[in-house]
Amino acid sequence: MIFSEVGWWKDKRLKMKYYVWPRSELYPNCEEREDDHLSIVTLEEAPFVIVENVDPLSGTCMRNTVPCQKRIVSE
Repeated sequence: MIFSEVGWWKDKRLKMKYYVWPRSELYPNCEEREDDHLSIVTLEEAPFVIVENVDPLSGTCMRNTVPCQKRIVSE
């Protein structure tokens, strides 16, 4: 997965590499605008991390997975 930086937070302000506003106009060299607004939209999704049980034969985590936690039961 490749991520590209499109903005950053500096001096209590959001700085953006490119500005896209209504009507899909692109303002790469835009200075301050009176009508600047930012809307952030997200989708609610289930976590994408898959949790696997410890391998019962070896007592270790399955290969090619995120390290799991082996539950220790104290008596």
